[in-house]
Amino acid sequence: MFYFRAHGCWMYKNDLRRTILKPSVMMNQAAPLELETQRTVIRPFDLADVSLAYGWFSDPDVMRYIPSGPDSTVQDCIQRIERYRLHHQQHGFGKWVITHRENGELLGDCGLTYLPDGRRIELGYRLARKYWGQGLAFEVGKAWLCSAQKFVNASTLYAYAHPDHAASLHVMKKLGFSYLRQEIVYDWEVPMHHIHLADSDISQAL
Repeated sequence: MFYFRAHGCWMYKNDLRRTILKPSVMMNQAAPLELETQRTVIRPFDLADVSLAYGWFSDPDVMRYIPSGPDSTVQDCIQRIERYRLHHQQHGFGKWVITHRENGELLGDCGLTYLPDGRRIELGYRLARKYWGQGLAFEVGKAWLCSAQKFVNASTLYAYAHPDHAASLHVMKKLGFSYLRQEIVYDWEVPMHHIHLADSDISQAL
């Protein structure tokens, strides 16, 4: 077990598991089981996280700009987390839970997932309401960009947000994403952004 630093991100490596990966995004190297930033540890979801994660997945304010809306029941939350876990098992990356580095408290979720077209990979981030406005979305987003540059064989990542979600769009631009075009995603017309990993000095902001 050891820590290592890659492109400005601290990452954790331990007894790595085999994953089933699409040929277009085969890992350059084995991916870590956790990502660590100055204030957080980001790890795959576990079903034990459901009771706490339901707090933000069911929050209408947190889920206001999510096409599916808030989870209505704990069972909805279980199904959501199971989808995230399956994505991780199949592709080696997915939506992971953000935890507080010092006390382990759950702060939100973030990570890389396939867009509905099944070809492009998007970065997403979401925080429980009490953690808004603290720069955490930018911090964990940078960790994933660093990880993608090293472990995911994809030259471009994508991100989108509802056009009224000014805070999320601001984080996107701060991370280095640029506007690409308007697209329909999950029946919403959204501004799609992208970032070319090879052209971005993503370590500078950490």
